[in-house]
Amino acid sequence: MSALEAKPNDRANRRDGDVNAVSTIEQREPSRTHKARQGMVTVAESGSGPYSQLMQAGRHVLSADESEANGGHDVGPSPYELLLAGLGACTAMTLRMYVERHNWGLRRTTVELWHESRPAADGKSMVDHFHRTIHLDGDLTEEQRRRLLEIAERCPVSRTLGRPSVVVSHLVDDSPPNAAEAHPRASAAQL
Repeated sequence: MSALEAKPNDRANRRDGDVNAVSTIEQREPSRTHKARQGMVTVAESGSGPYSQLMQAGRHVLSADESEANGGHDVGPSPYELLLAGLGACTAMTLRMYVERHNWGLRRTTVELWHESRPAADGKSMVDHFHRTIHLDGDLTEEQRRRLLEIAERCPVSRTLGRPSVVVSHLVDDSPPNAAEAHPRASAAQL
């Protein structure tokens, strides 16, 4: 059983927001499908609140939830906060890689982010705006600072968010995750 597949009584015995309870859940060998998909993330309801989720990314277990104002128990970041965290982490990591290659005097990067949706010019659709403020602590020239801003725009998550995307969803039978291994390439129509 994976970290996200709690037995029903494990969920019932877990206190609201108790992510440490995950360590008591049985672990099993990751499926072949999981091994074949590097970077795969699995998300499952935690059972500790109406919206609380446990996420497994590689060997890391994280939690997500909605705020109390939105009906959750606030035991983890909201989905948009996680999206912003990914953008911020990618930005800081990309900048760190660049300054290390160029031996620049950057001591620390801090990235503050927020998101809003605004009506598009057509007035019918919405456009997502991701605001990113980058604090660079270090001995950098004005030219180096401008270059790092350009590099931040090229971090992989920035590029992903800036281009059109397609989300492909499939339904599978309500059976254990290993059942999906039998049909890893099945189309949505076949399932």
